[in-house]
Amino acid sequence: MAWAKVKELCRELEAVKRFVDRCFSGCWKRLSAMKIFAVGSAPWKTLFMVSGDLVDIASLEFSVAGGLLIGWMRGDEFVPSPWFFEELAKMRGSMACAALVAEQGVKAFLYGNDVLVASVLRIYEPFPKGSIVAVVDASDGRVIGVGRAAMDGESIEKAKRMGRMLSVAIINVFDLGVLLRDERALIDFKRARLKFPRN
Repeated sequence: MAWAKVKELCRELEAVKRFVDRCFSGCWKRLSAMKIFAVGSAPWKTLFMVSGDLVDIASLEFSVAGGLLIGWMRGDEFVPSPWFFEELAKMRGSMACAALVAEQGVKAFLYGNDVLVASVLRIYEPFPKGSIVAVVDASDGRVIGVGRAAMDGESIEKAKRMGRMLSVAIINVFDLGVLLRDERALIDFKRARLKFPRN
């Protein structure tokens, strides 16, 4: 493997590790038996995680198909997928870096909209402004997408007290509704599927 590829993979692994350590501390060691692959080219890449055993016996294409889509790299930023959030929450036994969202907010989010303050029922810390967070459906506890926190947890509570219920709490980056809105998304997680508004 060329030195540039090794450096790139190290940078990607470090970005994934930073996210895991920040949100699900203690889980990184448990991921050590897994292999992470990047598919695509800079500045956008899709990251998959597969078991070491599978990598040893299969081609990269088969390994990716049999693995877990853990997220995307956007330059140096790692954007975790909804499935990676769920996997880590199972490992740790609790959710983190997430918001529990009411039914109306879930419906809006799955149509590509942002989450409003009125829909946020609970915050799972850490939840700093500007970070990528999971959006969790309050009805079944499933992660339905990821977004960028437009406010931290304390600011969301303050906005509720002040009656600013229609302020944006989480900006939609990726929601599972895209799999229904565009059937091509089932086989092609294009870079354009991730929405990154200008700051």
